[in-house]
Amino acid sequence: MSVGSTLNQQVSLSDGKQVPIEIISYYDDIKDFKFDPTKKQIQFAMPFNWNTTRLEDQKQIMVHQEVSIPKGNSLASQSYTGEINGIDVTKNLVVDPSNSSKNIVHFMLLKPEIIQIAKEVNDNGQISASNGLMEFSLVPSTNATSSSMSGMTNMTGM
Repeated sequence: MSVGSTLNQQVSLSDGKQVPIEIISYYDDIKDFKFDPTKKQIQFAMPFNWNTTRLEDQKQIMVHQEVSIPKGNSLASQSYTGEINGIDVTKNLVVDPSNSSKNIVHFMLLKPEIIQIAKEVNDNGQISASNGLMEFSLVPSTNATSSSMSGMTNMTGM
């Protein structure tokens, strides 16, 4: 796996606290970083070709993004909710709790999930609206919705 892009940003929380966020893309360049302090929502995008025929013909494809969030602030959580182009992908989020100073949240999408999302994006008419972008959204959750890496078994296809 190779790193497509790394992005470091400082975000301002509602209480004025500055929090460094790091995003690593293992697919393509990261674009359009945004942070909404009222929702505690991190958003970013990357170029993506939503053509389902291309995706089905590709032998292996995986989208993997890492978002590092320091512990000890209101963005740090044991679980998160995530969306791609407005489609809930929370079941594809994995939180790595092993680091004592930060949470690392992984968007982990294998070929079947990517094709399913592409079909929804195509069916919803989002292709022109997305301008060829895969748009990510991440929000801390009070529910235990995302998986923990300690409970993960073999992730095939990586």
